[in-house]
Amino acid sequence: MLVHGRGRELITKIEELSLNNPTRKQRQLKSYGIRPAIQVFSPGVNIVGKPYMAVIPFYIKGKVTLGEEEIQLDRYYHVYGESRLVIEDNAKLGIWGYKLGI
Repeated sequence: MLVHGRGRELITKIEELSLNNPTRKQRQLKSYGIRPAIQVFSPGVNIVGKPYMAVIPFYIKGKVTLGEEEIQLDRYYHVYGESRLVIEDNAKLGIWGYKLGI
């Protein structure tokens, strides 16, 4: 995957933050490198985050929630443990997902 411009800056910042994240240290999550993937979700319920990942949405159509929070394009999300990703009917979500260790 090749990302340029502001997208690359955001990804670099997430990588830096993930290495020094206090929650990661508190939960003793080990770093085995960063594994990026592009994922597209259709309507339904998905379990994400196990054990720890960063989610950067690049496409949202309709209502999409992660846990209790509605996903927005101008944010990124750290997901610890398992969290419900709910894609409502007629909605879609495209993300850069980063599995950041186990």
